[in-house]
Amino acid sequence: MLESLHRDVTDTQHLADIVATMEVLAERDPQRRVLIHLIENAFSQEIIMQSSLYKRAHQSGVEHGIEPLFHRRLGRPLTDEERMTLRGRLDAHGADRITDVALDLSADKLAAWLADADAT
Repeated sequence: MLESLHRDVTDTQHLADIVATMEVLAERDPQRRVLIHLIENAFSQEIIMQSSLYKRAHQSGVEHGIEPLFHRRLGRPLTDEERMTLRGRLDAHGADRITDVALDLSADKLAAWLADADAT
């Protein structure tokens, strides 16, 4: 069945959403580790990350995890521009790097990092 999905579903977004739905359903099964392992081995991480479910979960993680950390470290809410910058850098560099930046820099340096278009 998994091979036929790869072959028959040509729209990547549609395939990603099907795969994410399969993973959600697999979570409900007592033998879910086996099912999830089969699904993850049959489809690339890139396909799974394209699903609307994954994107919503990712966005929720940013809004409820990373952004509040920056808010706290800066001592103020992020501006809309800083929020967009943060999300772009999170996509480009990953949560580990962004969390390190938030925890390692002083508030002033953190604000400068957000304002610097070339910062990584």
